[in-house]
Amino acid sequence: MTGRAAFLLALFLPAGCGDAKENAPHPEADQGAFVVGDRPTAKTARSSAGLVVSQEPYASMAGAHVLGIGGNAVDAAVATAFALTVVEPTNSGLGGRTQILIRDPDGTVAALDGTNQVPAGYPRDLAVGADVTSGYGMIGVPGTVAALTTAHERHGSLPLAVVMAPAITLAGEGFPLGAGQAEAIARVSDDLTRYEGSRRYFLKEDGSPYRAGERLVQSDLARTLRAVAGGGAGAFYGGEVAYRIAEDMAANGGYVTASDLSGYRVLDALVARSDYRGYAVIGTYLPAGGANVQAQLEVVERAAPEPLSDGFRWAATLAQALLFGFEDRLIDLANMGPAETFPLAERMAWLLDSERLDERARGVRQPRPVPSPPTPQDRDGTFSDGHTTHLSVVDREGRAVSLTQSLGPTMGSRVAAPGLGFMYSATMGYLSGPAASAGIRALGPGDRASSRQSPSMVVAPGGTLEMVIGASGSRRILSAIVQVVSRIVDQGADLEVAMSAPRLHVEPGEPGVVYLETEWPSEVQAQLQAFGYEVRNRLGESVANVSAIRYHAATGTATGVADPRGSGAAVAVEPR
Repeated sequence: MTGRAAFLLALFLPAGCGDAKENAPHPEADQGAFVVGDRPTAKTARSSAGLVVSQEPYASMAGAHVLGIGGNAVDAAVATAFALTVVEPTNSGLGGRTQILIRDPDGTVAALDGTNQVPAGYPRDLAVGADVTSGYGMIGVPGTVAALTTAHERHGSLPLAVVMAPAITLAGEGFPLGAGQAEAIARVSDDLTRYEGSRRYFLKEDGSPYRAGERLVQSDLARTLRAVAGGGAGAFYGGEVAYRIAEDMAANGGYVTASDLSGYRVLDALVARSDYRGYAVIGTYLPAGGANVQAQLEVVERAAPEPLSDGFRWAATLAQALLFGFEDRLIDLANMGPAETFPLAERMAWLLDSERLDERARGVRQPRPVPSPPTPQDRDGTFSDGHTTHLSVVDREGRAVSLTQSLGPTMGSRVAAPGLGFMYSATMGYLSGPAASAGIRALGPGDRASSRQSPSMVVAPGGTLEMVIGASGSRRILSAIVQVVSRIVDQGADLEVAMSAPRLHVEPGEPGVVYLETEWPSEVQAQLQAFGYEVRNRLGESVANVSAIRYHAATGTATGVADPRGSGAAVAVEPR
């Protein structure tokens, strides 16, 4: 059978007609249909039967549905991630990249790297100082489908077709578009008009963007999802899908070929572990940013051995530790060699080296109370629009998944695949600004661009799961995770308080500036100014969008919180 014939057959076969594993019945799976009902709105949920937190309510509902019919945390995470490619097209898509961290109840940890890969024919010198993030020339080899199907194949329990059914329903039947997604699509609508697929799928016939509450139906995307559900990754990286991608690329100046697609492989990510006040923090090293989160937390502890209470001293200490961490990341990236020779384990050891972190901690100025602080002056500060998405899942057995995926900036390359329905990530073009000035080498064929994706977990001193956490928001991802973890560990805050508390952020190119969310007390702002910082309020913007779960091992109960700054939701499974 030809690849094209196999693809067409997969479209029309009943869902689940894949290999023997997929056809095998599952004793716990009540394969009830997923119904697109009312949008969930709860930011907090608790359950002993499992729950899902993501940045789009319908995606959380999809994952909880799969948990409810007998799926485990990996099934639910894969279901949620595929649903996000439908309901959150500005931040997630089949053409994007995904990082996955999985922890079994016995403490075994696995991690997968599904980062986009630079095509074999990409000219290396084009990336130097590039400031272009849209168009066919910025598209790399997609990693999301391979990452999700690999996670399911290795760790899932239900058939892939059952796991993907909610995403297929959301795409085929449509759903009312959320306000945040409608606003984001509208912001980039001028770019979307430039590309056939983007116009067709995300703008109305008159060229205007969909408004919040209007039903978005994605029939071509549903067909592509149905093919993956029936044939796994092979249906995406080979056959008709690969043929159409390669044909479209060749016709429009893209670099991805059928050979690039068939040769793509998910990698086992290098797991990073460190200690913060007796808690184990787990994440992944490059191309993700989890190890940087750990380095920043270690500098906090070394600079302030006793837990930090809320207020000025906490803010000033964290601001300095975050800055050192961002600077070290740029140094680390500048030292990166070619993909085939780059010693990941050796570089991670440098980043988390105890003596080097001690030296960094000695550079943290110890804040002291400032008498009669001046009145703070508001200064606005802005960042690029949000991108990336994160989900956290815990099941009834305590199995956990932390998963981050992205298209890059809003709607990635701004190119949607004609006839296939999904957005492509912007893979190349991230080397302008501080990265370029730090001497980071140009991307070359086979490389995987670094990102700030930082799916993470925290394990309690007794070895039980404590927290599943991750975020969206570019570099602000690291800032937000560090602060939520610190508020829980240092200040004893519960998850809801830690998530809603105001955050700060610093940028490596602006060492004397601290960005604050406007909820910060004026006294703390004034003290930071007196300490020497130029304070810039974000005027309603937020420092990242976090999705987190706190697990209570003694009771087997999980509490999930979707960031109050975002539009996400926490959805629990009712105990049987």
